[in-house]
Amino acid sequence: MQTDPFIADYTLWVFLSALGVLQFVAARSGLFGLLFIRRRPRATAYASAALVAASFAWFFGSGVRNLPDTVSGLDGVTQSLWFAVAAAAAVAVTFLGTSAINHRWGAGHRRGPSMQLPTGLDLLERTTFARALWAASAALRSRGR
Repeated sequence: MQTDPFIADYTLWVFLSALGVLQFVAARSGLFGLLFIRRRPRATAYASAALVAASFAWFFGSGVRNLPDTVSGLDGVTQSLWFAVAAAAAVAVTFLGTSAINHRWGAGHRRGPSMQLPTGLDLLERTTFARALWAASAALRSRGR
């Protein structure tokens, strides 16, 4: 039988780990629009790696976690559900948080006559997620789709 504290601990562990992995990957890939600390990508990479390590140490060091679902562990379906919820929350916090923190950054990157803006995830090297989403929706509206 699952216990609520175990589910909460598991969800928090996955959330912190996913947030750390997202920040690490964004820092190493140069996706500055997804960084909480945009001006210091190396520091972000180190801090995010430390966050992942600390969350693992906390989760597995704070009690017995290797329990079968027949005792008091999480069964596969419940574990999958809370993993998806926590990972989606980490992505949402990253997109919303970095767009709010860096809301003034990336406004000057307009398309000039000789400048071609990147598309897809490469756009996040130069602007925030909210600005990239707005630009994509504006492009779709201008095409009449």
